[in-house]
Amino acid sequence: MAKPPAGDRSRPGESNRHPAEGTGELVAYDQFIDNQLHAARRQVRTVDIAASLMTLFAGTLAFFLLGVLCDHWLVPGGIGRVGRWLALVVYLAAALAYCWRTLLPLCIRRINPVYAAYAIERSKPTLKNSLINFLLLRTNPTGLAPQVYEAIEQHAATGLAQVPVESAIDRSKLIKIGYVFLALLFVAGLYKVASPKDPFRTVGRIVFPWADLAPPTRVEIVEVRPGNGTVMRGQRAKISAQVRGVTGNQPIKLLYSTDDGQIVDRPVPMETAIDGFLFECDLPEGKGGIQQDVSYRIVAGDAVSSEFRLAVEAAPTIVVESADYLYPNYTGMVGQTLDHQGDLKAIEGTQVTLRALANQPIKSASVDLDCDGTDDLRMTFDDRQAKATITLALKADRQTPEHSSYQLRFTNTAGVENPQPIRHQIEVTADVPPEIQVLAPKQEEVEVPLNGSLACEISAHDPDFALARVSLVGQPTGGQPFEKSLLDATAKDGKPWQGQFHRKLTLTPQRLGLKVGDVLEYWAWAEDNKTPQANRAETAHRRARILAPAKSNNARDDLARGNEQADENGGENSPDAKPNPNKPDSGKQEGDGPADQPMESTPNGEGRDQSKNEQ
Repeated sequence: MAKPPAGDRSRPGESNRHPAEGTGELVAYDQFIDNQLHAARRQVRTVDIAASLMTLFAGTLAFFLLGVLCDHWLVPGGIGRVGRWLALVVYLAAALAYCWRTLLPLCIRRINPVYAAYAIERSKPTLKNSLINFLLLRTNPTGLAPQVYEAIEQHAATGLAQVPVESAIDRSKLIKIGYVFLALLFVAGLYKVASPKDPFRTVGRIVFPWADLAPPTRVEIVEVRPGNGTVMRGQRAKISAQVRGVTGNQPIKLLYSTDDGQIVDRPVPMETAIDGFLFECDLPEGKGGIQQDVSYRIVAGDAVSSEFRLAVEAAPTIVVESADYLYPNYTGMVGQTLDHQGDLKAIEGTQVTLRALANQPIKSASVDLDCDGTDDLRMTFDDRQAKATITLALKADRQTPEHSSYQLRFTNTAGVENPQPIRHQIEVTADVPPEIQVLAPKQEEVEVPLNGSLACEISAHDPDFALARVSLVGQPTGGQPFEKSLLDATAKDGKPWQGQFHRKLTLTPQRLGLKVGDVLEYWAWAEDNKTPQANRAETAHRRARILAPAKSNNARDDLARGNEQADENGGENSPDAKPNPNKPDSGKQEGDGPADQPMESTPNGEGRDQSKNEQ
């Protein structure tokens, strides 16, 4: 820097002046010195604050590196919760004390000008304390001649003008602390790369000692599912976790305990899943489900996960309160209600109304027929009560129920479905077809003269309910078939026949329009009163071969021949049979008038024997 010119002494009383740094303007020596000292004080404050902060950062890094070493290797199982709290308290206390004693004074207190002058003179020994002497004399100039004072002031200003204030402040301390911080930072980065344990986990454990963070380990357990949660009573819980860092066949297991203390740290092996990192197991092991609250954790190598808890809630359940049976009308059976009976058993066509009760409010409910997981029949519901109607039916084979079982499914208002619906059986009884047989003639094929007659006897009954129709059908060779109705409940005033049905009748070839050589194929069938579709049964087909007319001397011989034929095929109900005084209308002959009426019977027709001669 250029030397300052001598002050202008042409104007008495005016201080010596010096050109302001960076400008051509002349300023007083004392003002110049104050400006330079102010800049020096600002630089001293900045450097000291930076050095203090760097010291704080280096100390913080060193503290946490020490904590990492203790948590990873020096303390078995890692620093406990108390140790983590203690470490945090020690760090905060030390950091606050350092900030209070060192950093805060630098921020709020003034830097002494003498100290700033001392810092400047240390960087420029040629000043020889001239700046400090001037500052000391300026505070107490008593007894000092003005000329001497001005000379000292001029000398201090001239020397100060030769010193760049920005570089005059000593920064060696800041640089040394910076080197220490960089060394610690390098060590921390190297440890992060080389160590199998995560140092940031330890930092988090110390900074947040209240958090449930597991100690850092060589093996890492992450994403434990479901973690803390709820499970329905009686259900099994699927526990899974991602485990990294395991070697060889190192076992991975789950330890669980029940709230009642009956089970404590019972191990359950976990098996690897798809990608080799995901391990799973069912809780509890074996069969059955969780019945009470449990806590569990996962152990793998040197890693132990946090402890999790599964709270048990009452599972949504729904049960059959009653079943109302409405039987088909044709059965004549009176409906009934069975309480607390979910299994169904009734004849086909029965309508069963199920009334169910849930333990929680219902959002939706349905009947799962055949228990295949589908909602086959929607139930109507009100709060916790639901109902639905099922019609019992058989498949085409008439033996297998259309649906052999069912379950009630419902979802509560929280959207949770009943996990294990009860399986109920359905048993359907088939309506038994009627039974019918031809009692006479007994032969499968008979020969009948054209002028003779064929005595037939039909017997039928329905094993479970009643007969609705019975008929005899004939099919002549090359002729039109015919059918003789023996019973028709569908006709006017007709009623189903309960019990054994018996009928005798006579077929006359001539009246049927048959010819010699014709073969008459005949059979009988019966239907019961089942609705909407009746069961039907038929007899085996029989044949009657028509022969040439038999020769006779008179009508008495023909009558005798007819009686013989009747005796062979039907007995007393033959049209040529002699009258029986003990039976009403037993002596009516062919062509004598209307067909014979049935015998007297009980009101419901049981045991009734209906005998009738028909042509």
